Amino acid sequence: EAIIFSTGPRLMFDFSQFSAGNLSGAREILESLPYIGEYTRPSTALEFVQHNLLASRNSS
Repeated sequence: EAIIFSTGPRLMFDFSQFSAGNLSGAREILESLPYIGEYTRPSTALEFVQHNLLASRNSS
């Protein structure tokens, strides 16, 4: 499932390639990006995903 960010740079990030046990890979990629939506270098990929899932639910 891809998550599309509507604020900041227009980005699409496919989290499906990361299993629950391999979030460090996602974190490395996310932390290499200087700015994503409201987040700057999210502390963990999981926190980042949860935030965006909640945001997408609340906005629909």
